[in-house]
Amino acid sequence: MIKKILVPLITLLTFCALVKLGWWQLQRAEEKRDLLAQMVQNGRVELHWAQLSDEPALTGRPMTISGTPRTEHSLLLDNRTLSGRVGYQWLLPLEVASGEPWLLLDMGFVPSGQDRAILPQLPAVPQQLLLKGRLYRPGHNPLANRLLPEEGQVTRIQAVNFQELTAWLERPLHPWLLFVDQPADLGFERHWRPVTLSPERHHGYAMQWFGLALAWVVVVALVWRRPTRRVQEPESIES
Repeated sequence: MIKKILVPLITLLTFCALVKLGWWQLQRAEEKRDLLAQMVQNGRVELHWAQLSDEPALTGRPMTISGTPRTEHSLLLDNRTLSGRVGYQWLLPLEVASGEPWLLLDMGFVPSGQDRAILPQLPAVPQQLLLKGRLYRPGHNPLANRLLPEEGQVTRIQAVNFQELTAWLERPLHPWLLFVDQPADLGFERHWRPVTLSPERHHGYAMQWFGLALAWVVVVALVWRRPTRRVQEPESIES
């Protein structure tokens, strides 16, 4: 009796979870498509520092700012890749005005060495910077969104969690990254990729989840309908 209730229930819950993941990927694809279109439009209008806010509509807006880099709080975002190489993303807090929230600069991709215990050396930067760049927000992974800072000469982090970063730095932050376009020779190699996964990739993942949901139902149906063999007890021989 328990098997007749439990197996269909587990099948239904698993199927619903897989389908939900597929729909979520389709929604993400639509969001990425809208975001890319918005960034193309926003890229034509420069933003001033006083206009910076938490509004998502600012994604892709260009900015020209000057400020003091807080190199003592440099961050290395772990598990980044570029052209098949593994490394870090150098994030440098910038203080534009005293008492105002800092802004994180995307200083580019830093290749990692063979030994993860040894962090790469970061170059010196001028005490005052004049920068031109574009605003974007880092990708959000609900399964890996903890800061998990590792203290050292440079702090290694696992995700850009602005709430946790604010507590860690004891300083408010604008919830943006500024991809530095100019000066081009500042920092490391940079590749403008505000959207980690394209809408097409999300569509591909959605089809995979839907395919797994269908495969799960088929497998369970075949197992459920397979006849069970009864083991016959040998007849006793009377002497």
